[in-house]
Amino acid sequence: MVPPSQRDEALRSLARPILWWLGGTAAVAADDLRDETLAFLCAGEDEALIPCLVEVLRASPATLMPAPSGLAAIGRHCVRRLSARLEQPARAADDWSIVLPRRCRCDLCGRLHAFLADPQRRRLEWPLANERRRHVHAALDMHEIPVRHQTRRSGRPYTLVLDKTEALFEREAAERRRWQADLEWLTALSRRW
Repeated sequence: MVPPSQRDEALRSLARPILWWLGGTAAVAADDLRDETLAFLCAGEDEALIPCLVEVLRASPATLMPAPSGLAAIGRHCVRRLSARLEQPARAADDWSIVLPRRCRCDLCGRLHAFLADPQRRRLEWPLANERRRHVHAALDMHEIPVRHQTRRSGRPYTLVLDKTEALFEREAAERRRWQADLEWLTALSRRW
């Protein structure tokens, strides 16, 4: 499992190779290969790929925008996904819920998920032995969850103290601003499609 920031950076680094691939399929008129690639890139609602696809479009010269390269299809897909994201209401000021991908099914992760999903609860004080604390720390760190996690070293077992942080709201506001900026840029770009 790769932390979200590393995954996003790795995906963005694929923008130029994807652009070259699509340009190559257009240059040799490999329409079936281009269509297969576009079907994969624009499949369903894979949200993780959207920043990469926007980067593909930002890196592309205007000459590749016409139909042979398929970039217009990527642009339309990004406009649909970004519009759908922005149609969702922004997080309410009192909503502290956090969605954590559920990879582990252990009882610790079950309780962690319940705490994170609670829109009202901001703190959890959880007596846990060392290995169990380490498991929770790892889950939070791996997913870069905006929760401060510290161990209170008194009593036995020590207590893991989890506090949801304001970064939850700051990250989401910054993300919505990026979506809006990308959508505005794509809308202006779409005049060439």
